[in-house]
Amino acid sequence: AKEAETDDNGFFTMYGVTLGDLTIAAEHEKYGRSMPISVRVTRDSVRNLVLDLKPFGSIEGIVTKKDGTPAEKVFVSVQSHTATGSRNGVSTGADGTFRFDNLTPDTYKVSAMSGSMFRGMGFHSTTATVEPEKTASVKLEIDEGTYSLTVKITPKGETSPSFAYVRSLKGDLTAPKDGRELEELAGTLETGYSSFSISFSGSGAAISGLSPGSYLVCVVPAPAEVEGRHEGMAYMAREGNNLPVYCEKIEI
Repeated sequence: AKEAETDDNGFFTMYGVTLGDLTIAAEHEKYGRSMPISVRVTRDSVRNLVLDLKPFGSIEGIVTKKDGTPAEKVFVSVQSHTATGSRNGVSTGADGTFRFDNLTPDTYKVSAMSGSMFRGMGFHSTTATVEPEKTASVKLEIDEGTYSLTVKITPKGETSPSFAYVRSLKGDLTAPKDGRELEELAGTLETGYSSFSISFSGSGAAISGLSPGSYLVCVVPAPAEVEGRHEGMAYMAREGNNLPVYCEKIEI
């Protein structure tokens, strides 16, 4: 992440910005935050951006389990529909409640997470619209299904990818073309369940917590030359949005 302060005329400059898709926003403790702007990867300098500050808004809510009891220490994220790369996260308290302050007025995907990065993560989501100087309220329920799915990656060539992202999205959806479109699709789904998993060394990626319905299951493989967990994650963070996506529609 890079930060810079504006001068007396509101201008700012950031140097040494890494290559990759970026999200940029401005914030001031009194005047609020700007709507985030997505900037696609480029080797050229980006100029003449205008960040318009708007009064803060907030989101508060509660996460419960299927039986209605509060879900403690659950990670909750908010993701802007305007710029899907803009995310913030908090954990629920002992009573299952959470709150986000200092948000830009925007529409957000609000998700409660189950599972973990390497065992597969599930996202139980809803949508909230934040208005200036107002608080939106949401309720999330972790209602995991009982079905599981193993996604096996079959290469066209002789070498299996050593690292790949796997996503499942519930609904009758159109398959995206690349990693950027996949992230945008996942970030703008208004409600429902989605999941994220990782395949190592060509092994099957496990997806759990599924319930009956239609799903779009997509794989984003790194090139076979990319080896190792840390190398794979670093490569995908840098190049994942530009990689092709391979999807299948399934019924459970």
